Amino acid sequence: PLDVYFKSGSGVKLHGFLYKLPGEKRVFLVSHGNGGNIARRKHLTARFLRTGNSVFTYDYAGYGRSEGKPSMEGVSQDASAAYQYLVTQEHYSPKKIILFGESLGTLPTGYLAGSVDCAGVILECPLYSIRRIGCDLISYLDKYPDWAWTPGARQLDNSVALKKSHAPLLLIAGTGDH
Repeated sequence: PLDVYFKSGSGVKLHGFLYKLPGEKRVFLVSHGNGGNIARRKHLTARFLRTGNSVFTYDYAGYGRSEGKPSMEGVSQDASAAYQYLVTQEHYSPKKIILFGESLGTLPTGYLAGSVDCAGVILECPLYSIRRIGCDLISYLDKYPDWAWTPGARQLDNSVALKKSHAPLLLIAGTGDH
């Protein structure tokens, strides 16, 4: 893979791997889950490379070799920066980019799907929203009004993002997901 460094919207240096295949039809932009970083997601990369497409996977701020600290607001900015890197630096047409999110990564992927052009969207083990996760874990958080949640929590909400017009969407989930 090609080691790639690019800046997030807040100016933090992010790290990614770009796997370019000659003659590719598309590129998968992979937003990984919470556990680990891109070095632990080689199974995802291999899966997409077998389809004959290129793969760009990146780490959020504070993960892997990316600088900074993770935050709810930050993961959306990081996903946007990764998308912009593909479009501006690698010159991919938005219609050749497939957005893929896994677990936590489904939230910034959903955010992107509602705000940029792309060829398609795949959400594996998707999360509904950060707010829903919080309320499921701590029941009294249900009493908090929408405006009391941070902007990042309001932004990471697939129930809102996917109501907007978006590319074709594939949802993958299972009952045995740990």
